[in-house]
Amino acid sequence: MSHSKKILAAPVVLILLGVAFYFLYFIKTPSYAVNEIRSAVEQRDAVKFQQYVDVDTVLDKAFEDLLLAESKIQNDSIMNNPFALGVIHMIKPAVVNLMKQQALESIDPSLAKKDKKAPEPVSDAMRLNMIRKAQLDKLTYKGLKLEQENAEKATLNVFVTNTKLQKDFAFNLAMLKNKDGKWQVKEISNLAAIVMQFDAAEKAKRASENQQVLNRLKQHLSVNDKKLTVTMVKASELAEKVVNESNAAGTTVPTLAANVVDEDKLEPCLTSKILFKNISNTTILRAYYDVEILDKDKKPIYSYPEHYDGSLAPNTAKEVVAIKRLNQQLPDDRALAAKKDQDLECNITVTYIAFEDGSVIEPNQYVQY
Repeated sequence: MSHSKKILAAPVVLILLGVAFYFLYFIKTPSYAVNEIRSAVEQRDAVKFQQYVDVDTVLDKAFEDLLLAESKIQNDSIMNNPFALGVIHMIKPAVVNLMKQQALESIDPSLAKKDKKAPEPVSDAMRLNMIRKAQLDKLTYKGLKLEQENAEKATLNVFVTNTKLQKDFAFNLAMLKNKDGKWQVKEISNLAAIVMQFDAAEKAKRASENQQVLNRLKQHLSVNDKKLTVTMVKASELAEKVVNESNAAGTTVPTLAANVVDEDKLEPCLTSKILFKNISNTTILRAYYDVEILDKDKKPIYSYPEHYDGSLAPNTAKEVVAIKRLNQQLPDDRALAAKKDQDLECNITVTYIAFEDGSVIEPNQYVQY
């Protein structure tokens, strides 16, 4: 090869080396895994899907999270009842297996066997109830974003709209490297919280349509003061909030959810400080309340559900601090994030109360839906 041809070929070699280096690097990144998950779903390739989603681990953790959410929603003590938990965990493998089967068949319908046996009724009923609580059939996909990553961990946000509630939500997926160096989704780290938000939003919707219920709720729990501010909160504090809520519920602390990638990263959040007073004759153990943000003309521009879990004795007041992380991929959340350090005008509406004696005040006690 002549000297001039060598000079001409040099840039081509460098480009090819650069492309090769980039490709070898890219296939070992979370972004590549996300692209492969998306293409696996589009191509109906369940085998490829399982290379990048640890289906067994995800569903095993999802079972626990859905059980936790159901226990809290029903105000029962199943999480502290060893016998009941023992019975439930005896059928857990069958339920998780049915959930896995359904998940993979939804990706690749050819996996469904025409002559397969009917599932065991109890396990299948539990599976159906968990899916109903997760409201999977009400969710439409809006997008995703790989938010955080380091050498070992990553966080993937999947944005959805709940068409029944007409509200946006974000599922946080924790990703880790497996022994082969591939990135895999390991858990939906905020699943229990999302399911409880669904329940709170449903109760808020029903309560808003029934003034009788709202008046009764006000007669038991009053809002004596309120402050809503957009603040920057450390990721470590948000992870601590998840751990504290799990501990309060009496369940195992989520190992992946607590392991934030960048503990000092600041996240825009709505921080609410509400002074509640129990004006009933019975201790309140749990309450839902809707936070509605108003514009300068007092018109609602944004709303979201919150909840209080604790013990509020009669004639006692307590300041309840709640933090809602804003997802800047959603336009409404991004607009609020721009109001950093500003106090926001808001309304607080109590939509559900559970008492120590087992009684509750909620909309469907008075209106049949």
